[in-house]
Amino acid sequence: MKKLIKITRINSVILALAIFTLSCQKDESIEINADGKVSFGFDEVLSEKVDITKSGKSAEDATALIITIEDESGKLVYNQESLPLYNMNGSLITQAISLNVGSYFLTEFLVIDSEGKVIYIAPKSGSKMEYLVSYPLPNFFSIEKDYVTKLKPEVLSTHSNDPADFGYSTFSFDVVETFDFLVGVFIFNENIDNFEMTTASLTVEVEAEDNTVFSGNLEAATNQITLNDSYNNYLVTVEKDGFITYENNFTGEELKAFNSNANGPLVITLEEDSANHNSTVTDIDGNVYNTITIGQQKWMAENLKTTTLNDGTPIANATSNSEWENTITPAYAWQSNNAENKEYYGALYNWYAVDTDKLCPEGWRVPTDNDWYELTNFVGSTNTGNKLKSKRQVNSPFGGDYSTMEHPRWNAHDIHYGTDEYGFSALPGGFRNEIGSFGGIGSHGFWWSASMDTDENALRRSMRNNANNVHRSSGGKSVGFSVRCVKI
Repeated sequence: MKKLIKITRINSVILALAIFTLSCQKDESIEINADGKVSFGFDEVLSEKVDITKSGKSAEDATALIITIEDESGKLVYNQESLPLYNMNGSLITQAISLNVGSYFLTEFLVIDSEGKVIYIAPKSGSKMEYLVSYPLPNFFSIEKDYVTKLKPEVLSTHSNDPADFGYSTFSFDVVETFDFLVGVFIFNENIDNFEMTTASLTVEVEAEDNTVFSGNLEAATNQITLNDSYNNYLVTVEKDGFITYENNFTGEELKAFNSNANGPLVITLEEDSANHNSTVTDIDGNVYNTITIGQQKWMAENLKTTTLNDGTPIANATSNSEWENTITPAYAWQSNNAENKEYYGALYNWYAVDTDKLCPEGWRVPTDNDWYELTNFVGSTNTGNKLKSKRQVNSPFGGDYSTMEHPRWNAHDIHYGTDEYGFSALPGGFRNEIGSFGGIGSHGFWWSASMDTDENALRRSMRNNANNVHRSSGGKSVGFSVRCVKI
């Protein structure tokens, strides 16, 4: 049984000084099942400023840490979590806890003894005691994939001081029992004719109405979830856009069973929602496009191919470099002037075609800059481009039909390969520059937005085979880029 210790009231405390060094290290010897992990510990350093023997406590009395971690946006990731300390070759450290790749802040750090009393504490910036340490809280740290980051914050022993002197409201705790269970979510992927793990959102509620004890996102992996053990029954809800919501009631004992080698994780298989099934849309030329729902948006899952505006006006096919360079009216081209690329990558349009507001089928539009922001914000700031890229690639790690030399596909890359977690299936159709030259096929994908930047430039998005992001930039309206439409 684990213990989660929460602050509830103010008691008096003891002060003496011990300074601990803040350090981050990579530990490649520890097996990692999530994106990355972090562990905590400390090495006692004596100081001439204060006699620590007055407290009557030493590092040997420490049994656990209380930590609070926030992400870059200020969202609580771990809130006053209790981590037991273990003696490893003379050093007191915690087991590593899982975090997604990214940047974080350690905002609370307390060391407690077997009686639950605080014996050491990391002072916060702006507090009376911050001058005694080099690195007052919050401490910034980052998580890298497949590494364990080690943190050793500077702490002060407590002796006859109020919590406010360290920037805290209290040092007393109630002990709340917790337990862990494991969960993974699967969907059926028709492209590989098999089930695969997927992302989803998880909510756990208890008997009291509107009493949510957990709410968060699940990775496409086995996830460890920690719950308060004070309740008899738990309603588990798993949701994913385009799929039927999963709901099931479990007793605490049933959930605890999903945390062992014998029983394995709780496996949840989501079924597609026929009422909200990803459908198709047809343009004025008769081209049919698959669509995908991502968050609150519905997108084409393919690049636009139309050669006609939705009011029936033909779009000029500017094949020669001089035609393309001198055109300030709607125009398109197939990549490399090869009509076979229509089916692979769609058309490359100048922004004058976008500006007609008639390029997409009725009821759809070229996405604005804000539409693109909504998409990338929903997908998240980590590996955004990789999550939206098609899995088709030279030497794809997914193998099978995904590993291919045949177009459409991305050029090879060992790290920044597409995982296509949302079905967006972005492909690198390349570009046509202002003077008519083609390039970037297989390595770069560029997509227009409907938003102007200046009188001469418009905003666009791009992805590359050797990068994991979605890049926002501005450029001339005569350039030819791909177009994805979003439903109005």
